[in-house]
Amino acid sequence: CSFSNESIQMFKLYNEKLVISTDSDETLPWAKLNSNTGFTSGVMMETDFTILPGSYDYSAAGFVCDVYGDWTNYYDFYINSTGVSVFKYSGGGWKGYASVDYPIYTGEIIETGKTYHLTGICGGGYLGMLVDDVPLLVMAIPEQQIQSVALRGGIPHPAVGEGEAIIEFDNFKLTGLEPINN
Repeated sequence: CSFSNESIQMFKLYNEKLVISTDSDETLPWAKLNSNTGFTSGVMMETDFTILPGSYDYSAAGFVCDVYGDWTNYYDFYINSTGVSVFKYSGGGWKGYASVDYPIYTGEIIETGKTYHLTGICGGGYLGMLVDDVPLLVMAIPEQQIQSVALRGGIPHPAVGEGEAIIEFDNFKLTGLEPINN
């Protein structure tokens, strides 16, 4: 694995699980598998994640999809207790891309201490996120190929209050998605 390298982030393997933690909203903690790069079309990422008890209320977990392989053009998409957000970094700056809030729920859609199965789809013209096999976001993107992907966890910017995000990931799986030519 390779990791983002901010001093306010911590990565560790604990009981064979990856744990990402940070206490700042000024950083994007990610962990990338070095062996899986250069997908010819889309890629489906799956992981189980838990936002550990005591974490910041709006801690987030998700994925990063790097389009060119040099971290100059990528999508950052994640879920927290209020919804799903998508941002794109390109041309040296961030652009808000999409967000889906869930006001119809009376409680939080992601609860601290509970383990969820998170699926992300990236490339092949689409970006998608499912939690426990329920689609929460599906949107068209222009990119067909994705060079690399990473797990991400942290505190979305701007933070509302203080705290530390501690996210535990387990059972990470990648599947290449190839287009169907009819």
